[in-house]
Amino acid sequence: MKETKHQHTFSIRKSAYGAASVMVASCIFVIGGGVAEANDSTTQTTTPLEVAQTSQQETHTHQTPVTSLHTATPEHVDDSKEATPLPEKAESPKTEVTVQPSSHTQEVPALHKKTQQQPAYKDKTVPESTIASKSVESNKATENEMSPVEHHASNVEKREDRLETNETTPPSVDREFSHKIINNTHVNPKTDGQTNVNVDTKTIDTVSPKDDRIDTAQPKQVDVPKENTTAQNKFTSQASDKKPTVKAAPEAVQNPENPKNKDPFVFVHGFTGFVGEVAAKGENHWGGTKANLRNHLRKAGYETYEASVSALASNHERAVELYYYLKGGRVDYGAAHSEKYGHERYGKTYEGVLKDWKPGHPVHFIGHSMGGQTIRLLEHYLRFGDKAEIAYQQQHGGIISELFKGGQDNMVTSITTIATPHNGTHASDDIGNTPTIRNILYSFAQMSSHLGTIDFGMDHWGFKRKDGESLTDYNKRIAESKIWDSEDTGLYDLTREGAEKINQKTELNPNIYYKTYTGVATHETQLGKHIADLGMEFTKILTGNYIGSVDDILWRPNDGLVSEISSQHPSDEKNISVDENSELHKGTWQVMPTMKGWDHSDFIGNDALDTKHSAIELTNFYHSISDYLMRIEKAESTKNA
Repeated sequence: MKETKHQHTFSIRKSAYGAASVMVASCIFVIGGGVAEANDSTTQTTTPLEVAQTSQQETHTHQTPVTSLHTATPEHVDDSKEATPLPEKAESPKTEVTVQPSSHTQEVPALHKKTQQQPAYKDKTVPESTIASKSVESNKATENEMSPVEHHASNVEKREDRLETNETTPPSVDREFSHKIINNTHVNPKTDGQTNVNVDTKTIDTVSPKDDRIDTAQPKQVDVPKENTTAQNKFTSQASDKKPTVKAAPEAVQNPENPKNKDPFVFVHGFTGFVGEVAAKGENHWGGTKANLRNHLRKAGYETYEASVSALASNHERAVELYYYLKGGRVDYGAAHSEKYGHERYGKTYEGVLKDWKPGHPVHFIGHSMGGQTIRLLEHYLRFGDKAEIAYQQQHGGIISELFKGGQDNMVTSITTIATPHNGTHASDDIGNTPTIRNILYSFAQMSSHLGTIDFGMDHWGFKRKDGESLTDYNKRIAESKIWDSEDTGLYDLTREGAEKINQKTELNPNIYYKTYTGVATHETQLGKHIADLGMEFTKILTGNYIGSVDDILWRPNDGLVSEISSQHPSDEKNISVDENSELHKGTWQVMPTMKGWDHSDFIGNDALDTKHSAIELTNFYHSISDYLMRIEKAESTKNA
């Protein structure tokens, strides 16, 4: 009877989540619908590449033109099914477009404005070419004084004025957030007899790793992936004829006594993910209704863990929780951090699944969505510590977490990210991190914590009612909490501004293997915008269409939540285009071909209505990742022999 009640509660809750998500997103989408109407009157067939090239040549005549986004995809891993090759697409003649200098100053939304002051934790040189004109700076300063509501109303009014006068604005490239990506180059090092990576070889200046103490970073060059190289996706076969069946979560399979992998696999979920004890009965985050990926990999002989961290917290707090989830102990968010943002210093206590995790005993990290950001920040703290915490402890005394001391290298063998918004997402910029959505989400999390129904991992913000505290005092304390306008949240870290701060703070480790997987589930319309593919997970359709209509054309292809250009690699870090057979590379982002038809939820099987991707495709995808990680271990053992 109790189990049935849990199952009914879970079903009702999931239905309520879906309905609430659609209602809220619909309201926001309708209110901000003016954004999606921009550029509708244009009928040019100009490709995003050509406009980006023309804009770049106009502003920086000495730079190399940008190549188009690549969509090359690997072959299918299932040996029993041959991938059907697509006919070669004839290259259509390109239309030359001359972009006339604008006679008026283009407004720059204050939401995407960077302040001139750099974050206290990091100094980094900003290329002169990224500095806006004085008139734009003046407009930014004026807009920054507006409230979010006034700013939005002002932008809508200006867009309506342009539409009324039939003034069309050509597609543009956001100088602030796309400049580094445009000027970064996919590197193609020689493979010394191994399979060559089929990308343009363009040299970039060698850049020393970023350091919080020394400003040595230099702008790097990257060409955007190639356009007309579309191939049949290795993991995307023909749509399955069978309808998905909802499966109850099976009993946990224990790790093998003699695993194939020397270094354990650790999976890290993203924003609003629930794993382990905080998950509802029957809920299966990694694999959804298709497969229990943890059990599947354990049965295949791999030591595998699913980390459980906060569903809504910032990457700092999630990284700290991930550390204690593995090592065990009571979570310490840091004295300096908790004092700065106004929440409790200590969190829950973890038993620890890898208590012997230390230098010389590394792990493989696999992160989906925000989980990739969390992993990168944790690795940074392991190596360099947290300077703010170190300085606070030196000044005030007291204890400091071992994590914040740094000096713990050789604890991570590889970092693999799947649909991670390394450079942020417009879905958080313009929808998720708006005051209305923040208030709705945090109010629901606060109520759930108070009632004890769902654990969103936000108790350090005081969401749980204290013993003996009256309801009046509790509500007053919550109303006065700093969380309502805080940047110490997951919603802020997922914005392009928040992601850029993480990119400024972190750096590539020359001893770690990095790889990214990216999906795109939108297609271009005749107007140049992108709309959701048929079959996209229904809660992602509105955000997918919204991202597909943003002003910056490079950010339009997306998986429903994350733009392709954001998932491939952090904007200013070394990267190389690879496939499954490419030579292994350390200290650089190995960018796998974009997986067409895969939306944000498909990678973890969390679309119960999906019939495009079978359970076999999903498990084959993770087997391909396992094979890649085993190649790394083989290479490392051979090198150390």
